[in-house]
Amino acid sequence: MARKSGDSVLTFILIVVAAMFLATFASPPTPGPPIGGGP
Repeated sequence: MARKSGDSVLTFILIVVAAMFLATFASPPTPGPPIGGGP
């Protein structure tokens, strides 16, 4: 296994996947009518 490039790429991918997972799990409120709210 590569020590420098491989480790860097693996860490980068891990960070990207973690960021995407967090963004999907705790996504900000999307614009539009609130669910269960309004008149």
